[in-house]
Amino acid sequence: MTNDEYSDVLEIATKEATFMVQTDEIRPDEHDDSGWDKFHDTLFGRVLTAVDNRDHLCHLNAREVSVVCDEVENDIRYGDILGL
Repeated sequence: MTNDEYSDVLEIATKEATFMVQTDEIRPDEHDDSGWDKFHDTLFGRVLTAVDNRDHLCHLNAREVSVVCDEVENDIRYGDILGL
């Protein structure tokens, strides 16, 4: 994954996670590992769908996308994203 692709996937993941937290009110307790597993599954599904629908990103493999989702999820879980 190039730096530009990473930035694009990160932006998608951050927007989707923000939507999930603010609109769907999905934000497990920091210590709720099973809740965060479900959060990750939902976030990953949304981001992978968005990536697959973009011509310049659709070649990325799911593992690469999952890693970016993990980063965003951990930022939210441990309070590194403002307001989430």
